[in-house]
Amino acid sequence: MEAARLDPEKINLEDGELRVDGAISKVKRARVVPINPTLRAWLAVCPKAPCFAPGDWDNQMREIRKHAGIEHWPPDALRHTAVSNFFRLTESFGATAEWAGTSESVIKAHYHARVSTAECKAYWSLRP
Repeated sequence: MEAARLDPEKINLEDGELRVDGAISKVKRARVVPINPTLRAWLAVCPKAPCFAPGDWDNQMREIRKHAGIEHWPPDALRHTAVSNFFRLTESFGATAEWAGTSESVIKAHYHARVSTAECKAYWSLRP
């Protein structure tokens, strides 16, 4: 998970962006990610990377799913949900590919038309 490896010094609230170095990127390519209002709200209460991606992330998520009664959890569900909702928000294959650090062909094959307008609005309105 890139968030767990993100250097907190790369979070620039003043300019509204964070820099993902190629060394921690899923595809080993650096990119700049704009900080949208949802991310800004979460970073305001949790400014350091370990807070939003704790070292025992897998165990914590397993416990949360257990208490929520979720028996099946697809691999990379959080990433796939985020990318699907970002695509729906922007309706841009290129912008979504850059944001997620992947290719337009992957966005077209796996993330296009996955969420409704209402689901997208609900996703981007999540706040702490």
